[in-house]
Amino acid sequence: MNAKFKKIIAVLGAVAIVLSFAACKGKKDDETTTTEATTAETTEATTVADGETTAANGDATTAAAATSTPSTNAEILAAFKEVYKNSYAKVGPNVAEELIIPTIKIGGKENSMVTGIVNKVKNSLVKPGDKGNMPPATWTEQGFTNNGDSPLLESDIKSATYKDNGDGTATIKIVPKAGTNSSRGKDPQGRAFNVLGSAISTVVKSFESSGLKWTEGDSNSNVTLNYDGGYLEITYDTATKMMKKGYWEMIVNVNVTNASLIGIKVKSLGATITYKNTWN
Repeated sequence: MNAKFKKIIAVLGAVAIVLSFAACKGKKDDETTTTEATTAETTEATTVADGETTAANGDATTAAAATSTPSTNAEILAAFKEVYKNSYAKVGPNVAEELIIPTIKIGGKENSMVTGIVNKVKNSLVKPGDKGNMPPATWTEQGFTNNGDSPLLESDIKSATYKDNGDGTATIKIVPKAGTNSSRGKDPQGRAFNVLGSAISTVVKSFESSGLKWTEGDSNSNVTLNYDGGYLEITYDTATKMMKKGYWEMIVNVNVTNASLIGIKVKSLGATITYKNTWN
């Protein structure tokens, strides 16, 4: 597990720690609130402007990038893969990282106090300008290696757009299909982003040894990571096929149910995490 993901799972672990603090501040309703399972349905609305094409979904084998304006998922993906490989090889994989935790819910209700505490912990771990690897980054412990060949498949794509910017550059935006408990290289989210994979189980087990218990089931049935709403976008030189800008935004909803920490029961806890990677 690389160092950046140790930071991220440490932040997730902080969510469990502050449960007891929140309860001491009078959040007694957390003990009786029924579990709320909320699935965010993300609809990608794309405006077709001059020089921009919206691809139709399909699962055919990815074709070589056409010399004309890419218009299908296969053509847009082929163009993206070419630029990704060239940029990875010639410039390097480093990108700036940003981790955002806007909301934490206990018992289905937003808890600004807990969110503030966790963000304070997060800010001490992830410094502005921290560098990571171009998504999806190599994760040896998970058996995934990125050698500059993007692992994205045409069947991974929820929507894809290509726009000719009219200045010798083009912009590609790809929205991958949603995933649950994703692992790198294993599903659409895992082939697009630096997903958490089995990292969550690592931190959960560490807290189990420190007093975290389950009132029902176990960590496998009570911890769920739902990935949806993220996208990747690159702007590149159409002549050199080199990336000028790159942006990956991964959104994951962490749901923990039936937890008990230091004797305090919480029926459900949810944390929304946005993980941004920017390449310039």
